[in-house]
Amino acid sequence: MTPMQRLQLFQQVLPAVTAEAVQQRAQQLYGFACQGSQSSPLLHLFVCGPTGSKNGENFDSLQGAQLPDILAAASESATRYEDKILVPDFLLPEEYITALVAQHNPTWVPLPADMTAQPAVETSEMGTRAVSKELNITVRRLDNGVRVIYKRTPYEKNQLSIEMHLLGGRACEGVVPGVKTGALSMGLQTAMESGLAEFSYDAIVRYCQLHDLDYDMRTGFEGSTLEITASTTQPTTGLRRSFELAHLMMTRLGLEEVALERNKRVLRTNFEADLKSLESRTSRAMLELLLCPASKAAPDTRFLGVTPDSADKLTLQDLRAAINVELTPDNLEVVIAGDFPEEELDEYILQYLGTLSAQGRERVWADEEAYAKLFQLDTCKRAIRARVEIPDDVVRSYVCMGFSSVNRWGVWHHVRDLWEDFPGGERQLDKRMRDHGDMFVSRCVALLSDVVNNRLYERVRERGGLVYSVDLSFDPLFYADVGFFVISLAPFPDKMDVAVQLVQTILADVQANGITEKELEASRRPTISEVRQNLERNSYWMSLMQGTNSQKYSI
Repeated sequence: MTPMQRLQLFQQVLPAVTAEAVQQRAQQLYGFACQGSQSSPLLHLFVCGPTGSKNGENFDSLQGAQLPDILAAASESATRYEDKILVPDFLLPEEYITALVAQHNPTWVPLPADMTAQPAVETSEMGTRAVSKELNITVRRLDNGVRVIYKRTPYEKNQLSIEMHLLGGRACEGVVPGVKTGALSMGLQTAMESGLAEFSYDAIVRYCQLHDLDYDMRTGFEGSTLEITASTTQPTTGLRRSFELAHLMMTRLGLEEVALERNKRVLRTNFEADLKSLESRTSRAMLELLLCPASKAAPDTRFLGVTPDSADKLTLQDLRAAINVELTPDNLEVVIAGDFPEEELDEYILQYLGTLSAQGRERVWADEEAYAKLFQLDTCKRAIRARVEIPDDVVRSYVCMGFSSVNRWGVWHHVRDLWEDFPGGERQLDKRMRDHGDMFVSRCVALLSDVVNNRLYERVRERGGLVYSVDLSFDPLFYADVGFFVISLAPFPDKMDVAVQLVQTILADVQANGITEKELEASRRPTISEVRQNLERNSYWMSLMQGTNSQKYSI
């Protein structure tokens, strides 16, 4: 069932869902707690509690017959809930935005010549709008540095997706002044639970529920993503509420001490659980080796998860400082896909994103050479192994094999991979990239990965019977100058060495002899079918458009 089908189904049953009906059902379901099960068909009580307390009481000493009376007494003394959450109709008054527009006078600016000169692009409005004739993708830029790329799609009716991508992320840690280890990821996670502007977290959640909105914020190695999804059943109000959220997420994120402390505890709990996980420990050990070339004494921890010790050192001031560095308009690319009126979309972008200001914030993105160094990852260039042992009741084994490759644009360690063995040499490679887009190299590698995956599955698992599972994944990074291949397998403990040796033999065979036409066709057909299906999903177009208005690359 698609999100739109779920929405339609909900709209059909909505008239029957009244407050009285919900209240009646709640009394029936929770009567065992409210009246000690005296008026509920759920007659069995299951209660968990501590074996002892500070005053010496022992939970085990309670008799089963006492529990209904205790629960009933607690229910009678409970304070009646009062809904004090104030939910506004809109998050920003019209006069507030009108004043910002008058102050900043936002405008569209002409696009770079290398974008508008492409034969497949049609320009208008004095060079401030470029539209891909074949893909119907629109590219625009604002005078405050915000880069916008969007596509109107007919597939998901009355749905809108907005992603705001900000360069930097964990790559800034320890390199850009003011960005401490883990500050950005903890900052956005804390902001997610702290509300926006003067509105509390509960008010924002209620507001989104009432108006069919959702938002998320996260940070990775290369940058941060602020994501909004909305319904455009009523285009004007749907667009306005979406861009109100976007404006506040860029300018007035809340940060509360209680949310930060809660996230620190959750991080420590999850981190300690990962230490007991064979898969997590092995994966981390592999990354530590891969990101620790011989020239370095320690791995590049920016690509690894934040540790509890690093998080415990952070304060709200550290989080705010990191957010102020990252969330600036000149560092913002906005990607939009969905069902919307284009003229109204352009107007809301001007009003709510064109009025973003970097005044009072650190601007570090003007120097391209400086930020390019952030994304240069040194990786290990020699074979190296590590063994992880974790006490467990069951004997298991897990293997991770990793090595670096090209990124999304075919770049590998600071330069474009020239593919010296490519038929026709560099000239033919350039032609293919002009004909098929700048992701030609990474798409070829992705298809090759699928072929190798099929060969691994057939020979190691099916015919060899050596593993429970085996998988090869290819992760081409966007801005960093590498991508990563990772092969993970769960071999039978007594066959681990044989399984690893067979995987290495298969990879060596592919490197020496390549793949067959039959293997290629077996992977190409389902890939084409999958792409055709994905072309009717907004999320797929969002992933394709990301980064193309920030760099000189084409889809």
